[in-house]
Amino acid sequence: MGAQSQPAPAANTQRDDAATQTLEARMAFSMNSGWRFFRPRQAGSSSHAEPQAKELLPPEGAAWEAATLPHTVRLEPRDASGGLNYQGVCWYRKSFRAERQWKGRVVYLKFQGAMQVADVWLNGEHLTTHYGGYLPFTIDISKALKFDGENL
Repeated sequence: MGAQSQPAPAANTQRDDAATQTLEARMAFSMNSGWRFFRPRQAGSSSHAEPQAKELLPPEGAAWEAATLPHTVRLEPRDASGGLNYQGVCWYRKSFRAERQWKGRVVYLKFQGAMQVADVWLNGEHLTTHYGGYLPFTIDISKALKFDGENL
């Protein structure tokens, strides 16, 4: 994953071993690189009808683009939107392996922000829906992690 751990320093050597282990157990990893991105093509229709659920899913064999976070759904020239910014569904996905030392611990996934509505899934399990564009949020992913293969 190219991540760096940042254990908290043990400030007081007279603390008991459990407290010291707890302080040293906190690690932070950046997961900003290695994402894949998919934005469905917009229909040629001028209809404002809500898409059907099956239309929201990426089609089998979809061409996913490489992405590094932070990322934008579509770059627009300056002052070019005229209020017509992209307002559809798009997808981000990332696969990773859970480290053995994470087993039995609480593992959080922290997002610095996601515009509008973000549905977060891990290994086929819907973990949360976050409302409120650009606001950070944190999710406990401990129970959804797999330690015997890739997590997606």
